[in-house]
Amino acid sequence: MKRGYIKLRWLLLSVMRCVFKVLHKSYFKYPDKYIPKDTPYCYSSNKNCPFWKNIPWLPNQQNGYCYYLNKADIEMNPERNKESKICYSKNKEDEGKSVSEILGEYFPTSLLWDQCKECGINEDYDT
Repeated sequence: MKRGYIKLRWLLLSVMRCVFKVLHKSYFKYPDKYIPKDTPYCYSSNKNCPFWKNIPWLPNQQNGYCYYLNKADIEMNPERNKESKICYSKNKEDEGKSVSEILGEYFPTSLLWDQCKECGINEDYDT
């Protein structure tokens, strides 16, 4: 029963993706027009990113979702951990291995849940 429930949640997310894209075609045609400028976040003092969404049924701190990227934190983390290699470690045998190889599972690294931009659009800001 639990497996069926999980499949149903992912099916619902897929439907949400399709509906959003159909209803907001102009967002995808000119994303830089709608994504907040000059900030590393999915919001600014006067504008929220229309692509960002919090998905309540996903695990805490992995429940951010971006319609533009078509990905959630929970989808991005395993991908990044396969790509991320350990450069330096006290245990020399771990150097060059991926994060997921060492931990045996993925380590949450994406920050969509915290409304940090992962798309890279309009990130030209002064620090």
